[in-house]
Amino acid sequence: MKKLILIILILAVLILSGCTALFPRVDAFVTITKVELTSIDALKVYYTLTNTGNVTIDYYEIFFEGRCSDNTTISDWTNGLNVVPGQTRADYTFVDIGDKTVEQLYISLIYLKNYNTDPKYINGPISPVPVPYNP
Repeated sequence: MKKLILIILILAVLILSGCTALFPRVDAFVTITKVELTSIDALKVYYTLTNTGNVTIDYYEIFFEGRCSDNTTISDWTNGLNVVPGQTRADYTFVDIGDKTVEQLYISLIYLKNYNTDPKYINGPISPVPVPYNP
């Protein structure tokens, strides 16, 4: 009888705690919030990353891609560390464009890693915006 009560108690604790220890989930929502042209042949790209999973994102990479006026593409990426569940990280990066005229920028891939779980890849295009963009 004591074993049955102990098993029921353990199951209740797991169910009420959301089973985070049993089912870790790495996930995020990323949005481009602003894009500025700079005088150094680069775009200044502002973005937010919200951890929508139930474990810390220990490391992330965000890959940007842009469509240019001459039908070519440019690409660049950024990375970051330690975003706890529910936290939103607002940051910016510079995307090198050389002598290109970029008409649209979007997120082509997001890589999320928690060191205790398998990595998650989110494929784009995500959050396409015109260049410049200031909502």
